[in-house]
Amino acid sequence: MTGAPVTVLIAEDHQLVSDGLAALLEGAGDVTVVGQVGTAERAASMAVALAPDVVLMDYRLPDSRGALGIQGVLRACPRTRVLVVTASREDEALAAVLEAGAMGFLHQDSGAEDLLTAVRAVAGGEAYFTRAAMAAILSRRQGASHQALSPREVEVLQALADGRSVAGIAGDLHLSQHTVRNHIRSAMARLEVHTALDAVVHAVRAGLVDIGSGTGR
Repeated sequence: MTGAPVTVLIAEDHQLVSDGLAALLEGAGDVTVVGQVGTAERAASMAVALAPDVVLMDYRLPDSRGALGIQGVLRACPRTRVLVVTASREDEALAAVLEAGAMGFLHQDSGAEDLLTAVRAVAGGEAYFTRAAMAAILSRRQGASHQALSPREVEVLQALADGRSVAGIAGDLHLSQHTVRNHIRSAMARLEVHTALDAVVHAVRAGLVDIGSGTGR
Protein backbone atom coordinates (compact mmCIF):
# COMPACT_ATOMS: atom_id res chain seq x y z
CA MET A 1 0.00 0.00 0.00
CA THR A 2 1.07 3.61 -0.54
CA GLY A 3 0.23 6.85 1.23
CA ALA A 4 -0.44 7.43 4.90
CA PRO A 5 -0.62 4.37 7.14
CA VAL A 6 -3.97 3.14 8.43
CA THR A 7 -4.40 4.31 12.02
CA VAL A 8 -6.01 1.89 14.48
CA LEU A 9 -7.27 2.24 18.04
CA ILE A 10 -7.58 -1.11 19.84
CA ALA A 11 -10.37 -1.54 22.40
CA GLU A 12 -9.65 -4.81 24.23
CA ASP A 13 -9.64 -5.39 27.99
CA HIS A 14 -7.25 -8.36 27.99
CA GLN A 15 -3.79 -6.82 27.85
CA LEU A 16 -2.07 -9.85 26.31
CA VAL A 17 -4.64 -10.00 23.52
CA SER A 18 -4.42 -6.25 22.97
CA ASP A 19 -0.62 -6.36 22.82
CA GLY A 20 -0.75 -9.30 20.42
CA LEU A 21 -3.12 -7.48 18.08
CA ALA A 22 -0.95 -4.37 18.25
CA ALA A 23 2.19 -6.34 17.40
CA LEU A 24 0.55 -8.01 14.41
CA LEU A 25 -0.76 -4.72 13.06
CA GLU A 26 2.44 -2.76 13.60
CA GLY A 27 4.43 -5.51 11.92
CA ALA A 28 2.57 -4.99 8.65
CA GLY A 29 4.32 -1.71 7.90
CA ASP A 30 1.24 0.11 6.60
CA VAL A 31 -0.72 0.18 9.88
CA THR A 32 -0.06 2.32 12.95
CA VAL A 33 -1.64 1.56 16.32
CA VAL A 34 -2.38 4.95 17.87
CA GLY A 35 -3.76 3.68 21.17
CA GLN A 36 -4.92 0.75 23.30
CA VAL A 37 -7.86 1.05 25.69
CA GLY A 38 -9.81 -1.43 27.81
CA THR A 39 -13.35 -0.03 27.90
CA ALA A 40 -16.00 1.20 25.48
CA GLU A 41 -16.12 4.57 27.25
CA ARG A 42 -12.40 5.06 26.74
CA ALA A 43 -12.70 3.91 23.14
CA ALA A 44 -15.25 6.65 22.46
CA SER A 45 -13.23 9.39 24.17
CA MET A 46 -9.95 8.33 22.54
CA ALA A 47 -11.62 8.08 19.14
CA VAL A 48 -12.49 11.77 19.49
CA ALA A 49 -8.96 12.64 20.58
CA LEU A 50 -7.09 10.51 18.03
CA ALA A 51 -9.55 10.27 15.09
CA PRO A 52 -8.31 6.80 14.05
CA ASP A 53 -9.29 5.29 10.73
CA VAL A 54 -10.41 2.10 12.48
CA VAL A 55 -11.44 1.15 16.00
CA LEU A 56 -10.69 -2.55 16.48
CA MET A 57 -13.16 -3.42 19.23
CA ASP A 58 -13.78 -6.52 21.32
CA TYR A 59 -17.46 -7.52 21.30
CA ARG A 60 -17.49 -7.86 25.10
CA LEU A 61 -15.89 -5.08 27.11
CA PRO A 62 -16.25 -4.58 30.88
CA ASP A 63 -18.58 -1.59 30.54
CA SER A 64 -20.44 -2.54 27.37
CA ARG A 65 -21.42 -5.38 25.10
CA GLY A 66 -21.62 -5.33 21.33
CA ALA A 67 -23.96 -2.78 19.85
CA LEU A 68 -23.85 -0.25 22.70
CA GLY A 69 -20.08 0.12 22.55
CA ILE A 70 -20.10 0.46 18.77
CA GLN A 71 -22.84 3.05 18.84
CA GLY A 72 -20.95 5.03 21.47
CA VAL A 73 -17.82 5.17 19.32
CA LEU A 74 -19.73 6.13 16.18
CA ARG A 75 -21.70 8.84 17.96
CA ALA A 76 -18.47 10.29 19.34
CA CYS A 77 -16.52 10.02 16.07
CA PRO A 78 -18.77 9.33 13.05
CA ARG A 79 -15.91 9.22 10.54
CA THR A 80 -14.22 6.32 12.32
CA ARG A 81 -14.99 2.77 11.14
CA VAL A 82 -15.50 -0.02 13.65
CA LEU A 83 -14.20 -3.57 13.16
CA VAL A 84 -15.33 -6.02 15.82
CA VAL A 85 -13.07 -8.85 16.99
CA THR A 86 -14.69 -11.47 19.19
CA ALA A 87 -14.42 -15.00 20.48
CA SER A 88 -18.21 -15.31 20.32
CA ARG A 89 -19.82 -17.31 17.53
CA GLU A 90 -23.38 -16.31 18.32
CA ASP A 91 -25.39 -15.31 15.26
CA GLU A 92 -26.97 -12.66 17.48
CA ALA A 93 -23.57 -11.07 17.99
CA LEU A 94 -22.99 -10.79 14.25
CA ALA A 95 -26.41 -9.32 13.58
CA ALA A 96 -26.11 -6.87 16.46
CA VAL A 97 -22.73 -5.44 15.50
CA LEU A 98 -23.69 -4.95 11.87
CA GLU A 99 -26.98 -3.29 12.74
CA ALA A 100 -25.11 -1.01 15.15
CA GLY A 101 -22.96 0.26 12.28
CA ALA A 102 -19.80 -1.86 12.43
CA MET A 103 -18.11 -2.32 9.08
CA GLY A 104 -16.78 -5.80 9.80
CA PHE A 105 -16.72 -8.81 12.09
CA LEU A 106 -13.70 -11.00 12.79
CA HIS A 107 -13.25 -13.98 15.10
CA GLN A 108 -10.26 -14.06 17.45
CA ASP A 109 -9.11 -17.35 15.96
CA SER A 110 -8.68 -15.76 12.52
CA GLY A 111 -5.18 -15.59 11.11
CA ALA A 112 -2.91 -12.57 10.96
CA GLU A 113 -3.52 -12.11 7.24
CA ASP A 114 -7.29 -12.10 7.78
CA LEU A 115 -6.86 -9.43 10.47
CA LEU A 116 -4.79 -7.22 8.19
CA THR A 117 -7.14 -7.73 5.25
CA ALA A 118 -10.11 -6.80 7.44
CA VAL A 119 -8.43 -3.67 8.83
CA ARG A 120 -7.39 -2.46 5.38
CA ALA A 121 -10.81 -3.16 3.89
CA VAL A 122 -12.70 -1.39 6.66
CA ALA A 123 -10.29 1.57 6.59
CA GLY A 124 -11.03 1.90 2.88
CA GLY A 125 -14.77 2.03 3.49
CA GLU A 126 -15.46 -1.57 2.50
CA ALA A 127 -17.38 -4.09 4.59
CA TYR A 128 -15.47 -7.18 5.70
CA PHE A 129 -17.39 -10.40 6.18
CA THR A 130 -16.62 -14.07 5.66
CA ARG A 131 -18.83 -16.53 3.81
CA ALA A 132 -19.61 -18.17 7.16
CA ALA A 133 -20.70 -14.80 8.52
CA MET A 134 -22.82 -14.23 5.45
CA ALA A 135 -24.57 -17.56 5.96
CA ALA A 136 -25.31 -16.59 9.56
CA ILE A 137 -26.78 -13.27 8.49
CA LEU A 138 -28.92 -14.92 5.84
CA SER A 139 -30.34 -17.32 8.40
CA ARG A 140 -31.67 -14.36 10.39
CA ARG A 141 -32.81 -11.84 7.81
CA GLN A 142 -35.88 -11.80 5.61
CA GLY A 143 -35.93 -11.06 1.92
CA ALA A 144 -37.19 -7.78 0.49
CA SER A 145 -38.76 -6.55 -2.70
CA HIS A 146 -36.34 -5.00 -5.15
CA GLN A 147 -35.89 -3.74 -8.65
CA ALA A 148 -34.08 -5.97 -11.12
CA LEU A 149 -30.31 -5.75 -10.99
CA SER A 150 -28.20 -5.42 -14.11
CA PRO A 151 -25.93 -8.33 -15.06
CA ARG A 152 -22.88 -6.24 -14.13
CA GLU A 153 -24.35 -5.35 -10.72
CA VAL A 154 -24.97 -9.04 -10.06
CA GLU A 155 -21.41 -9.83 -11.14
CA VAL A 156 -20.01 -7.25 -8.72
CA LEU A 157 -22.19 -8.43 -5.83
CA GLN A 158 -21.15 -12.02 -6.51
CA ALA A 159 -17.52 -10.96 -6.31
CA LEU A 160 -18.20 -9.23 -2.98
CA ALA A 161 -19.87 -12.39 -1.70
CA ASP A 162 -16.76 -14.33 -2.75
CA GLY A 163 -14.68 -12.11 -0.49
CA ARG A 164 -13.15 -9.89 -3.17
CA SER A 165 -12.16 -6.30 -2.39
CA VAL A 166 -13.14 -3.37 -4.58
CA ALA A 167 -9.59 -3.23 -5.90
CA GLY A 168 -9.65 -6.97 -6.63
CA ILE A 169 -12.98 -6.77 -8.42
CA ALA A 170 -11.75 -3.85 -10.50
CA GLY A 171 -8.73 -5.86 -11.61
CA ASP A 172 -10.75 -9.00 -12.35
CA LEU A 173 -13.38 -7.16 -14.41
CA HIS A 174 -10.99 -4.66 -16.02
CA LEU A 175 -12.88 -1.72 -14.54
CA SER A 176 -11.80 1.28 -12.49
CA GLN A 177 -12.42 1.15 -8.74
CA HIS A 178 -14.70 4.18 -9.20
CA THR A 179 -16.84 2.22 -11.65
CA VAL A 180 -17.02 -0.77 -9.31
CA ARG A 181 -18.16 1.48 -6.47
CA ASN A 182 -20.78 3.01 -8.77
CA HIS A 183 -22.15 -0.47 -9.54
CA ILE A 184 -22.31 -1.22 -5.80
CA ARG A 185 -24.10 2.07 -5.09
CA SER A 186 -26.52 1.42 -7.95
CA ALA A 187 -27.30 -2.07 -6.65
CA MET A 188 -27.85 -0.67 -3.15
CA ALA A 189 -30.30 1.90 -4.55
CA ARG A 190 -32.21 -0.72 -6.54
CA LEU A 191 -32.43 -2.99 -3.51
CA GLU A 192 -33.31 -0.07 -1.21
CA VAL A 193 -30.55 -0.86 1.28
CA HIS A 194 -27.86 1.27 2.88
CA THR A 195 -24.77 -0.97 2.87
CA ALA A 196 -22.95 -3.21 0.44
CA LEU A 197 -23.38 -6.07 2.89
CA ASP A 198 -27.16 -5.73 2.83
CA ALA A 199 -27.07 -5.60 -0.97
CA VAL A 200 -25.24 -8.93 -1.05
CA VAL A 201 -27.64 -10.41 1.52
CA HIS A 202 -30.68 -9.40 -0.54
CA ALA A 203 -29.12 -10.64 -3.78
CA VAL A 204 -28.38 -14.03 -2.19
CA ARG A 205 -31.91 -14.34 -0.86
CA ALA A 206 -33.26 -13.49 -4.31
CA GLY A 207 -31.17 -16.28 -5.84
CA LEU A 208 -29.03 -13.87 -7.85
CA VAL A 209 -25.81 -14.51 -5.92
CA ASP A 210 -24.38 -17.76 -4.55
CA ILE A 211 -22.31 -17.65 -1.38
CA GLY A 212 -20.84 -21.05 -2.21
CA SER A 213 -19.59 -20.28 -5.70
CA GLY A 214 -16.11 -18.91 -5.05
CA THR A 215 -13.08 -19.47 -2.90
CA GLY A 216 -13.99 -16.67 -0.50
CA ARG A 217 -12.71 -16.25 3.03
